[in-house]
Amino acid sequence: MLDKLTPRERTIAVLVSSGLTNKQISHQLITERRTVDNHVSSIYRKFELRREDGCCRVRLAIQVREEILWQATAREANSFPRK
Repeated sequence: MLDKLTPRERTIAVLVSSGLTNKQISHQLITERRTVDNHVSSIYRKFELRREDGCCRVRLAIQVREEILWQATAREANSFPRK
């Protein structure tokens, strides 16, 4: 799913999943809060999350962390020597 995101959206998705607010993300990335808001909205659309659910950030965090864990596990499995 992360492959659907632009590099900047991936960065923001990871920061959202770490619990930062849009305001905190904008300060960290030295960008306007509105820019972060737009990226987050785009991420929600791509992950098919609806703001009405009220749990978008939590669901996004779970999906991002699961995918990062899956990618790390796949890399680790590929690093073992094969017989």
